Amino acid sequence: MPKERKNSVKSDEFYYDLSDHEREKAVSFLLGSILKSRCNLKEQISPVTPDDDVNVYLAHLLFAVTTSEYRQIADRYLSPYISNVEKMIDETDDYYIKYFIYKVNADHLLLHLGIFGDLGDDAPRAHAAFQPGEKQYSGRATTYYDRAAHFNHRIYRKQTAVGSVLSKLSERFDRYRDLLRATRKDFFHFTNTSTDEQFAVFVHSLTEFEQEALLKNKRDEFLDVYGSWLRTKSDEDRAKLVKLTEELKKLDPEFRFEL
Repeated sequence: MPKERKNSVKSDEFYYDLSDHEREKAVSFLLGSILKSRCNLKEQISPVTPDDDVNVYLAHLLFAVTTSEYRQIADRYLSPYISNVEKMIDETDDYYIKYFIYKVNADHLLLHLGIFGDLGDDAPRAHAAFQPGEKQYSGRATTYYDRAAHFNHRIYRKQTAVGSVLSKLSERFDRYRDLLRATRKDFFHFTNTSTDEQFAVFVHSLTEFEQEALLKNKRDEFLDVYGSWLRTKSDEDRAKLVKLTEELKKLDPEFRFEL
């Protein structure tokens, strides 16, 4: 990025000049805005542990929410009611879907409490006395992030970079909400000078990456269970193989396996 544009929000051509680097430019701009906001807030959000990874996550989230593709993916799993979220969780056995449901609902609350300001105590709402306040929404988001981190760990059977970020967001939710509030001005300038078409490729590539990661994980799990079944010939391992075979066929239509 040219030095004269560093931390600048005045150059509209920042988003358009180099089409090959549009996504990188957009995320870099948003990340720069987040870091600038941290400097302005100073010790108010001084992290207990290093959280550069959270800054990057938030920059990608702010970028993704400006695209119609992200909204189409997320909207089907969003609900303002805890009971509906839990119902969606109970209706699926897929850990990845459970993880995604908790994650997008937590992200939604973080964005609306931090950026859009339409869920806080001061937000104009009908029948406000019967609606949750900011403390309740923040507590709900904290729980969702914690559950998302839990299922992320169950999917990959280890601590991942995303899982670590989700845990940090759960543990220090209020700090990152305040950080986004300090980033609002730059974010709205960004949304006013960009279009969905320019950045749709980002969400598509992100979805492909997550699908590839999930497919790899399922393949590894399948091989582990298959190896166990070859040794034991147990009914339990056989049932696991049948289930994993069906899951892999959904992820990869060309996958073939028969006992």
